[in-house]
Amino acid sequence: MVRKENLSSIGFGKEKIKSSLLLGFICGLVSIVMLCLVPLINNGEFAPLSNIAYMLVYQLVLIAFADEVIFRGYLQTRLYGIVKSDASAILLGALLFSLMHFLTWIILVGTETFFSISTWPVFLFWFSMHIIYNFVYKRSGVLYGIILFHSLLNTAPSIITNRNHLIFGIEYIYFTIVAIPVLVAIVLFSLEIRMSRSGRCGDK
Repeated sequence: MVRKENLSSIGFGKEKIKSSLLLGFICGLVSIVMLCLVPLINNGEFAPLSNIAYMLVYQLVLIAFADEVIFRGYLQTRLYGIVKSDASAILLGALLFSLMHFLTWIILVGTETFFSISTWPVFLFWFSMHIIYNFVYKRSGVLYGIILFHSLLNTAPSIITNRNHLIFGIEYIYFTIVAIPVLVAIVLFSLEIRMSRSGRCGDK
């Protein structure tokens, strides 16, 4: 407001709204399938629809909206202008996003979790998700779809009750919050950097 910037500068433009929402819905649907399939196969049951709807609204209004406006709509777009390298700007944004969640986690759960080996994979998850969210956001330039994607992903763990994550004797959660997000983030990060470099070469 001080700089008299309009809402499009933080991701609330009027273009590509439908395509953004469609992309966000598809990404969210894929996330739900990934997170719910194994627990459902392992005799999990669907939670009451009212509980799912409440969690979706909660995530949409209070969590995903705030996260996306602050970290993708505002901070990340400004980091591109402050940091010369796009790669460094993205990694710095990912670090800020994961640190915020990590420190909040430590405050809520307890400082002893800082030294727990099970805590650090969650840090990698948040770091990776910033890269993924940012990649999807940049495809449309508006936040509507990424807010939907974020809220659907966060709602997914609440869809199935009596959750059993074991698959072939291995905790499936290590795939869903570590291996898969990290691998996807690496691929998308590489694509993003390659496209940004080709774009700069095209400008020249």
